[in-house]
Amino acid sequence: MSGGLAVVGASRRVRAAHYATERPRRPVAALLARRGELAQYDGPRFGEAVFVTLQAIDLTCIRGERMIFSGLTFSVAPGRALLVRGPNGVGKTSLLRLLAGLNAPAVGQVRWAGGSLAGRVSYVGHLDAIKAALTLRENLAFWLAYRGHNRSLAAALDALGIAHLIDMPTRYLSAGQRRRAALAKLLLVDAPVWLLDEPVSSLDGRGIEVFMVALRRHLAEGGVAVLSTHQELAIDEAETLTLGRNP
Repeated sequence: MSGGLAVVGASRRVRAAHYATERPRRPVAALLARRGELAQYDGPRFGEAVFVTLQAIDLTCIRGERMIFSGLTFSVAPGRALLVRGPNGVGKTSLLRLLAGLNAPAVGQVRWAGGSLAGRVSYVGHLDAIKAALTLRENLAFWLAYRGHNRSLAAALDALGIAHLIDMPTRYLSAGQRRRAALAKLLLVDAPVWLLDEPVSSLDGRGIEVFMVALRRHLAEGGVAVLSTHQELAIDEAETLTLGRNP
């Protein structure tokens, strides 16, 4: 099937075929010059030692004694993205949580071919994980301290278009502004792997644009991204994995 892999289940099971992202990568400088999104490209942030291929091998997910999917196998190479699609309840969030190590698969393995990624993954779930009583500055300062990085909060917020809100308690932010704040965490750490659950939910058109600029730069620098979405996102470096059920 062209345009991605359809995974269709019977009796609430999902059969999966092998999936690989092995298209030739475009030269980074040419990619960025064509889009005109970044004034300068300084090379990969992560270093060759952490360039990795994400591999999922024969994954089976069971929740509440119900099999969500089984036999799921795919790989995502550096500089590539995987868009996970499908109706509600087919296991998109469950898959991301398995990849993040937040849950263990009933069967199968998740591998980071090329080296250890301990502390090198950024996961943004469908909840924003922002404390309402704290300001944006306080929320993100906690995140920086937790991840052990020293980055400019203002620069990350400016990239997401919310630098002017840095000292505002997040209880006063709109849903879209809170989502931008959650996505700003991605820019504060050098994590080669981004795992994103509905990252553009609540975002307006401009919010989606600024997120896409950040995502494309991440891929151009050799990063990997797996994201669930119901939106049509124009990502040249992406393949599609569709989870689903028979009627």
